[in-house]
Amino acid sequence: MKYLLALFAIASLSSIGRAQSAFEDAQVLAAIYRSNGNSFKPLTRSDAPDSTILQLGIFLQILHRHYDTIWGPTPSPTPNNLIASYRQNPFFKKYEMPPGVNAEASAAALSIADEIVKTRTELEAAGTGSSGISVARLADGVAKFLVKRTKEELTIAFFEEFRQTLSKNEQLQILFPTTRMILLGIGDQIYNFNAYLDSMRDAFSTDLKNLHRNLETLLVDRQVHILKDTIPAVYVAGLFAVTKQIVEKKSVAEVIAYLGRDAAFQRTMLENEPPTFQKIRAGLRMTYAISESIKAHSYTGRPWISPQELNSLLQDPLAVDFYLGLLYERTRNISTGTASVAQAFTTERASAILREISAFATLGNELYEITQRIQTGEYQKNDTLLYEGYFDYLQAAMDVFGASRRFAAAVFPEDKLLQDKLDEVTFVLDRLSLISLDVRRKRYSNVIVQAGLLLNELVEPTYDISCPLLRFGAFMAAISESQTSDDVAAVMETFALPRGSSYIKKHYPFNLSIGSYVGFNTAVEWLDGLSGDDRAGLNAGLGAPIGVAFSWGEIGAGRNASLTLMANVVDIGAFTAYRFTNNDAVDELPELKFSNIFAPGAAFIYGFPRFPGSFGLFAQKGPNLRKVTADGYEIDQTAGWRIGMMLSVDIPLFNLYTKGKESGCIDY
Repeated sequence: MKYLLALFAIASLSSIGRAQSAFEDAQVLAAIYRSNGNSFKPLTRSDAPDSTILQLGIFLQILHRHYDTIWGPTPSPTPNNLIASYRQNPFFKKYEMPPGVNAEASAAALSIADEIVKTRTELEAAGTGSSGISVARLADGVAKFLVKRTKEELTIAFFEEFRQTLSKNEQLQILFPTTRMILLGIGDQIYNFNAYLDSMRDAFSTDLKNLHRNLETLLVDRQVHILKDTIPAVYVAGLFAVTKQIVEKKSVAEVIAYLGRDAAFQRTMLENEPPTFQKIRAGLRMTYAISESIKAHSYTGRPWISPQELNSLLQDPLAVDFYLGLLYERTRNISTGTASVAQAFTTERASAILREISAFATLGNELYEITQRIQTGEYQKNDTLLYEGYFDYLQAAMDVFGASRRFAAAVFPEDKLLQDKLDEVTFVLDRLSLISLDVRRKRYSNVIVQAGLLLNELVEPTYDISCPLLRFGAFMAAISESQTSDDVAAVMETFALPRGSSYIKKHYPFNLSIGSYVGFNTAVEWLDGLSGDDRAGLNAGLGAPIGVAFSWGEIGAGRNASLTLMANVVDIGAFTAYRFTNNDAVDELPELKFSNIFAPGAAFIYGFPRFPGSFGLFAQKGPNLRKVTADGYEIDQTAGWRIGMMLSVDIPLFNLYTKGKESGCIDY
């Protein structure tokens, strides 16, 4: 009878026997504490009734469940060792903990509690909802898209450059193996590339679809040495594994558990391990522990408890202390290399930690709602909406992963390096996830951009291939995405022609180009055939000299200005001024001779940082053409030499040669 009464008394504690998270266990502890006169000491009385013995068993189960057996050198979890550890816990020690318990009493209590757990589990086992998402439609949603064979000419020089780059660059060969095979197979038949357009297009698409896997092969298997010294390959392998788990319908909670507990880099100390890596390991372990502390039951379909459930806990100061104490006990031995959680997880920082946990629960709820809409709601109407749903899911998932940095900032506010390294984790996961999703959405241009950002983050600058990847990868993506022959023709014009840019002049050591400087100038002019006061005078107007420019970049404190020596041949400033104010046709104007715009000269020009504007000193003869109007030309046969200043906009027309940086985008 006493045993039945004990069961009835405990039944009001709805979570007993099935609580797994610190959130629920804290409420159970609070109920036990209050039912024993605001103390835990009565639990170990020798004359305790059956109901109290049951409570003791549950009490010991909870202490054991949150006792750190993973990350630190802790005593074996015997009942007395558990009680002794929690008596030192800063959140528990202000409450009356029992001094200890004899082995016989603890064994009996645990036996009764285990029986209750078993019974309730059998009765309540219903539903096994999962918070993961189905991505089968991602794999099946990639439609074949083959457009009719284009007959437009490709620029032979561009394809030859592409072929030569692939033949020399091992990293690009790993990323684009099918394209390499096709281009190198064409060999000296590159001039007949029209016959291979279909094969090249298929090769481009194949390599872009496999880019996620090829990136893993490059960074984890075959070219590990190109990674930065602070980034071990086993860590990169773990991040690639995460994106695979998401595709395989793993929930974000399971992924967090993998990163914080199961990943190889969590279970293995590396030889010559970079000091910063211990910080990454610690931050992910702490995130895992917090995630587990508010984990919901599987049959609810939620990865974590709802914000409302968490708020109910936060309204109870007693349960809050117990919750934080349980979390402290689980994480106390986690170390960043410079500090441990036991040192940093103080009662003074409890409010900041709770705020971040509350924000985490809100993010988890948003993720759950998006998952529900993907599975049953509005996103199912068509494939476009479904892909948008997956994009929303990934963005919400990245927000959840980003909580690791905020947890670190709450516990270790002074450790900026730890916070930066956890930002790195989220950045890399975001890039990899977007690559995986955008491949399925056939947004190959964005796939290349994300791959370039990823390599720039992980790879030593000496081995950085993001520049040739962006140039040739973007070309491959644009060809794969084109739908008509006009689209392909536009791609050819964009990528094959050697266009210029004032940016190149300023950010590369040397550049040779044909270009113009369009702007205002003022000068002293000496006219031929005149004498005395009439020979010299001031001249001002719009100039547009065209010639060869020799430019030296990386000038100035910011290394983003340029110096240019220009040798110009003609000046069409008069025509340029006319076009600024008049769009009428000039077909009816009289015939113009080359000698009228012939203007040999030279200029020394400074290119301003972050802006295509320039200032220069110049010397130039002519031109004879002074003005263009709708009625004709104003030509001065007495044109002579002028020396003056110019304020103009740098407009390169064609690049002839650029000396690149060590990993530059031009001379790679």
